[in-house]
Amino acid sequence: MPYVTYSDSAGNFTLTGIPPGNYVVYAVADQNNNRRIDRREAYDSTVVHVDSVATTVLWTFAHDTAGPRLHTAALMDSLALRLEFTAALDPATRLDTSAVHVFLLPDTTPVPVTGIYAAAAYDSARARERAVQDSLKHAADTTKRAPPVPAPRPGGRAAGPGGPAGPAADTLAHHLLKQRPVPTDKIVVRVSVPLKPGSKYLARVHGATNLNGAKADGVAVLAVPVPKPAAKDTARVRKDTTP
Repeated sequence: MPYVTYSDSAGNFTLTGIPPGNYVVYAVADQNNNRRIDRREAYDSTVVHVDSVATTVLWTFAHDTAGPRLHTAALMDSLALRLEFTAALDPATRLDTSAVHVFLLPDTTPVPVTGIYAAAAYDSARARERAVQDSLKHAADTTKRAPPVPAPRPGGRAAGPGGPAGPAADTLAHHLLKQRPVPTDKIVVRVSVPLKPGSKYLARVHGATNLNGAKADGVAVLAVPVPKPAAKDTARVRKDTTP
């Protein structure tokens, strides 16, 4: 017997009155509202065991038999480039430095790759690096006085600069996302030497895998722009050259 429901605008859904047992749960982006999976409609499925309560998370996607092709390469910063694919990648089949290579053109000189990151993970890593650098810089600057220690609030918990402190929220959504992370069609590749302005680089990926297991190889070219020269203050130039 099938059990059918609709999700709300946030993608949450609830089914009640289901006897205990093992079930296959499908989620469908039902474009024609016929309550079934039609060709090319995005869907996802998983198996859950229902006791009294069961929870799961699903990500609907088109089940393409062609692997994800490398679409574009873009500059992130002087040591990193972002690669975008034509489909979301399987989080369980992560690319590593043996599958991703970068070459300086036109001689295809290899550029050592030091790490492969999901875009959000790279942003977090860079934020941690900047925080450490700021802390070291602040510790070395003896001219700055240490900030006053916040007075403890009733109950012995100190109030931080962002407002009252409290226990970390461990919501159901966070718990589920640890089990099935959000799929992404982008990765960030970090290299060991700065990318040269005005140069072109070839990125080559082997074995990129989409969410239903199809693999593909691909290449993309990154052109690193040359920084624009700083604009001159023409008003000051006129003033300095006035006889």
